[in-house]
Amino acid sequence: MAFVANLQSAAGRGPWAVLAEHPDVEAATLQVYLAFVVVGAWVLAIAVAERDRARAQSRREVAARRRLETLQEVTAGLAGAATAEQVVRVLAEKGVGVVADHGYVTLLDRDGVNLRIWPTSTVPPATMARFAEVRLGDLARLPVLDVVQRGQPVTLGSLAEIADRYPAVMDSGAEVATRGVHVVPVRVAERTLGALAFVYHQDGAVTPEVASLAQTIADLAGQAVDRAERHEAEYTAAHELQRSLLPRISDHLPGVRARAAYQPAERGNDVGGDWYDVFELPGSRVAIAVGDVVGHGLTAAAAMGRLHLLLRSTALAGASPAEVLESLDTASLAIAGAAYATVGYAEYDPIERTLRYASAGHLPPLLAVGDTVTYLNDGRSPPLQLATRARPEAAMAVPEGAMLVWYSDGLLERRDEVIDVGLDRLAKAAETLRGADPQEWCDQIVFAMTGGAATTDDVVVTCLLLGGIAAPTDESGVLRITLNSVKDLPPTRRALRAWSVTHELSADQTDALLMAANEALINSLEHAYHGRPAGPVTLTAMRGQRREIRVEVDDRGRWRASSTDGERGRGLDLINQMARRVVVNLSRHGTRVTITVPES
Repeated sequence: MAFVANLQSAAGRGPWAVLAEHPDVEAATLQVYLAFVVVGAWVLAIAVAERDRARAQSRREVAARRRLETLQEVTAGLAGAATAEQVVRVLAEKGVGVVADHGYVTLLDRDGVNLRIWPTSTVPPATMARFAEVRLGDLARLPVLDVVQRGQPVTLGSLAEIADRYPAVMDSGAEVATRGVHVVPVRVAERTLGALAFVYHQDGAVTPEVASLAQTIADLAGQAVDRAERHEAEYTAAHELQRSLLPRISDHLPGVRARAAYQPAERGNDVGGDWYDVFELPGSRVAIAVGDVVGHGLTAAAAMGRLHLLLRSTALAGASPAEVLESLDTASLAIAGAAYATVGYAEYDPIERTLRYASAGHLPPLLAVGDTVTYLNDGRSPPLQLATRARPEAAMAVPEGAMLVWYSDGLLERRDEVIDVGLDRLAKAAETLRGADPQEWCDQIVFAMTGGAATTDDVVVTCLLLGGIAAPTDESGVLRITLNSVKDLPPTRRALRAWSVTHELSADQTDALLMAANEALINSLEHAYHGRPAGPVTLTAMRGQRREIRVEVDDRGRWRASSTDGERGRGLDLINQMARRVVVNLSRHGTRVTITVPES
């Protein structure tokens, strides 16, 4: 502008031509104008430069803020990731996929042989289909393989550098316009767990800031993967422990067909303390137990196992449902993790067709008969260690064709839903079920309540078809019952009476048989194991020759001597009055009392 102004003024043109007659004025005004032009240009240049610097600073600040936000999102995501799969998802979606145009997350398996590869969502499907799990030896020479094997990062800033060092990348890289690659190892301590691959579509995209961010994400990933692997190892160990403690239900329960379904919680949730058991009791009865220990992890699984074994041993010793729960109350004080556990216990007598049950804080069992379902809400009391008085129990007669369903709270409980909604849903599901196969009932109930999806808590369901039997006899009509305490006497008498009716004994014969057998059993239970751990007493009833009934009572102890006060030793006298013949065989292996009662 200064040059043009000077040139035009010298030629006598432009705005200064009118001042040609006054050369001094013309020169002065021209120089003032030129000064303003120069100063204006200088100011404009400064403004433009400052604007460019401000824009560059803004871009750097935005990039730094984005890097910080990315790290915050990755950190938050990894903090909530409990499994390796969840860790990978966070890295691919919030880490690699945000920092780079596309990329890959790779992890070695536990054996260090196979490399699992997860592409980000921006990788074309055709390329993604080639990546899943590959053996290290099957891979061509690739940056990720070098990084995994050597534990050092690899940076390729241009297409020429990629083609020179890793030509194998060019085949797949052409599909995604690869022009820059940065791969960093995922490590914890001295162990390489895998690698993160950041891929770019422009040359020179791998700046020092990008490399620093990638390394930080890889460091976070190493800690998260290591934590997830340890969690999964504990999860697997706890579930193996829990599965080993869950019983196999017998196919030969008297009067009962029973099955159970157990579904562990989804991976990422600690194992719970849910358990069940169905087993035979003396006197041809069947025990049903369902429980849930508060808390998760190995402690809960171990507490569950100890409560489970204690319940079984107490029930086999002849305790009633209420007494079983009271014994668990006392024992749970010495079991870590057993406080406030819930337990439901019932015993079914298929001869009398009666169900006795009690519940310590556990959800009520459901009884289905045809299309009618009923929750058994009696016999309820607080969870273990919370009862302030004797625990109650309830009893009921069981109708023909009844299916008993008992379960853990994992079947019903859902987030943001009261438990009554789950109870209603279970009742409606049971109303629609038909058939007499307990396993089908278990499977269909679990599917109806979960929709086939994993749950956040373990699920246990037991289903029992409650039938009836005449008496526990073998194929030849011989009745055999094993007793462990005097508490087994009532069901034994019932079984013996039912056996007598089956064999058409008269009322007098039945009464004589019951009284003689009862006295013999009491003698064995009271005398045989005096001062020693209690042992079994076996009753065998059969038809003998010459129209007579023979009863044998066997034990493995030694009878103590009768007391001197005359109150003891009267049992054999009473047996002799009721029976035709009584024989007592004493040996170092035990005692057998054989009683013969005339059939007519």
